[in-house]
Amino acid sequence: DLGFAAALVEREIDPKVLEGCKRVVAAEADWLSRKTPPSGYKFDSKGEENAWQSNIVTLAAAWMPNDPRAKKWLNTAKLYLANTYTVPADSSGPLKNWVKTQTLYPSYAMENHGFYHPSYQMVAGMSKGDSYLMARIINPKVSKELKPFAEHNVENVWQFLKGIILDTGDLSFPSGLDWSLNSFDHVSYIAWLATNFNDPQAQWVQPRLAKQILYHQAVNGDGRFTGESCPNGFYREAVAARRIAMAYLQNETGGFPTAKGSGIKNYIAHYSDARLIVQRSKNALTTISYGPKTMALVYPLNGTTASQGFLISPNTSSFIGPIGTTKLKSFKQTTSGFRVELYLNSNLGRESRMIIESTPDAVLFQEIPADNSKLPIEGWFLTAIENDPLSGGKRTVLWNDNSAAITERSGTITQPISTGWLNIDNWIGFIAVPEGNFIYQAAAKYNRNGAAEDYIFFQPKEKNMPRAVIILPGKDADVTAKVIKSLRWTISNAECILYFIRPDGEKVEIKVPLKDLKS
Repeated sequence: DLGFAAALVEREIDPKVLEGCKRVVAAEADWLSRKTPPSGYKFDSKGEENAWQSNIVTLAAAWMPNDPRAKKWLNTAKLYLANTYTVPADSSGPLKNWVKTQTLYPSYAMENHGFYHPSYQMVAGMSKGDSYLMARIINPKVSKELKPFAEHNVENVWQFLKGIILDTGDLSFPSGLDWSLNSFDHVSYIAWLATNFNDPQAQWVQPRLAKQILYHQAVNGDGRFTGESCPNGFYREAVAARRIAMAYLQNETGGFPTAKGSGIKNYIAHYSDARLIVQRSKNALTTISYGPKTMALVYPLNGTTASQGFLISPNTSSFIGPIGTTKLKSFKQTTSGFRVELYLNSNLGRESRMIIESTPDAVLFQEIPADNSKLPIEGWFLTAIENDPLSGGKRTVLWNDNSAAITERSGTITQPISTGWLNIDNWIGFIAVPEGNFIYQAAAKYNRNGAAEDYIFFQPKEKNMPRAVIILPGKDADVTAKVIKSLRWTISNAECILYFIRPDGEKVEIKVPLKDLKS
């Protein structure tokens, strides 16, 4: 950043300072030119590292083209850019003589920090875009030579990532997130896709991100990007400022395109290498992670308010978590979604068969615990709900003819709700069997970086018995109450049967044999 800033204003700074900046850039570029890009894609992808390393050598080659070392710097930049997003298929691709690594699964998924991590999947492409932007501004001749290397596999990765974009423009996090939520870190990545590639979905996302960044600043009230929601505020504020500046430069260099783009299409995908299943439908984004982190998320889509857009927090205990050894028994695509059977064996002793059926109107989780399964004493953790100033300052829990307003960070815990259903904000419904209680527990403080998340539990009265929960994304309390009236739940010695009528009128019947868990 020091070198790029100096290059942008080199006619306005002291010549000695300029000389010092060039000396630092050249020394860093020399050091990197003696190294080769590392390879690795399981648990700790080297894609992001290779991408950010491309910045310094690109800057050196573009800024000091007459230096005797410039050709070596340029070749090093090509090498690191080519080896940022790499898959086995690249061995026969246009850059086959340059690609020496594998940094992605064949599906273009990226693992980092030990799990599927969309933040790193996008940030590698973002750094490639930063390198190309520097060259394009400083030395168009060099940028032209770097273009095929900078663009290598960027669109292929975007085909994966764009499917998990939310209404807010933010990424969803199917395997959890260990950075700050709601920081919109991918703003310059989206800007590069929208301007350099003229991608219609990125053009649709970009103004949504800009709107949310401005909204977050307004909520903070003092211009900060993340504010008090993130304890390491200075670091997060600096990263946000840098990436917003790069996004502006991407747009300025691209002529500030005015295309509004088009929304993201519905789809179903099973990425077996990354052990991830995704359905994007008219009502919801449903994700199942059965890899290093076991969890499931159901995000309602088409929200028009902050409380609707900032709803589901990616807690790794959601529905089928937490971490453990999870095996996929079967995956089948249906006429309107998918059906999955998993074997759960968590580190905390939860041992179960889990059947998941996803459709646009309802997502079902049906669990058959083993006889020796140790289910959490606090109940079945369903999902986490954002509840803080960014998401509107309160949540309303509705059931039968009752409701409770849950003020953000109040620590409020509802009395047990024994009606078999509840609804949050007339925006997402939950129906559970057998007989039992729902508990809604509000956070007492910011309990994850970037958000305060409330918890929803279901506590069946009969322990270690088959149980199920139906999620109704985008549906109000009246619809939720109507669906539960159609519900039939029977258990015999041989099987467990769940029957209900979805909001779209389709009948659903799930029969699960009560066979031995490991058979």
